[in-house]
Amino acid sequence: MSNVYKDQRGYLRYKSTNRLVHREVMRNHLGRRLTAKEVVHHKDEDKLHNHISNLRLFKSQFWHNLHHKFKWNVTDPVVDFVFRLLKVTFIATSAVAVFYLLLKFS
Repeated sequence: MSNVYKDQRGYLRYKSTNRLVHREVMRNHLGRRLTAKEVVHHKDEDKLHNHISNLRLFKSQFWHNLHHKFKWNVTDPVVDFVFRLLKVTFIATSAVAVFYLLLKFS
């Protein structure tokens, strides 16, 4: 008898703990608990293929989304730096725009 089942989203879970198999495989590989923000990605997009060679860890859903949108290796330090810079630039630009509007309409 199997100790796993397929949930409604198509992922395998352990019956005893209800934990996702792919997250447990990554946890065992790293030798530490995963943070709630970390995302374990199936490289071949097969939710049943949980071998460590098919799994990739992203720091957050943001980086996982970028991977799906652009198919970039967003764990690369240079790409990571560029995206962080763009994010900071966007936030700063937004803050300046809000400040300008507040001054203009007050």
